[in-house]
Amino acid sequence: NADVFAQWLFLFTGAAVAMTHFSLPPLARYLVVAGLLLLGGLVAGFTSMQRRGFFGPVLRKLLRFRPFAARLRHLEEDAHALDEKIRVYYHREEHRGQFLMAVGWGLLGWCGGLVETWIVLRLLSPAHGFSTAFSIDALAMILNSILLFIPARLGHAERRRGACAAAGGLAPPARRVRGA
Repeated sequence: NADVFAQWLFLFTGAAVAMTHFSLPPLARYLVVAGLLLLGGLVAGFTSMQRRGFFGPVLRKLLRFRPFAARLRHLEEDAHALDEKIRVYYHREEHRGQFLMAVGWGLLGWCGGLVETWIVLRLLSPAHGFSTAFSIDALAMILNSILLFIPARLGHAERRRGACAAAGGLAPPARRVRGA
């Protein structure tokens, strides 16, 4: 949960940079806000479900189906015990510091990809700076979250980055350079 929350903070900041530094088309602004709301809603919803108990209720629903019941019944006690441990974690004061530390490390990890994007951008287009790299990286991740349910996001990686580069005022890359 901490890593996903860190990602949301990264994306929120990147979207703010993109919207203040570049004149994005209305559709792009709509997709950015929709992606942030989608991911933020998922983070808040999953956190809320964890605080109330997630694994026990999900397992109870699965036990209603006969093919699963025999194989999963022995996990019921463990699922409720795990829910209780997660509840305790969220409610203890000393765990908040650990959670914030995990968010910080997650944010640092997301910044690693940003540094990679900035280095490549500086090599390909020295006139564009950190705000352009941040915008491209964040907008590509937001589009990635919108396209979450497309199997393997087939064929969308280059188009997504190209669209984000074009929104930042760059010519989209002709082919993928990384991993080539």
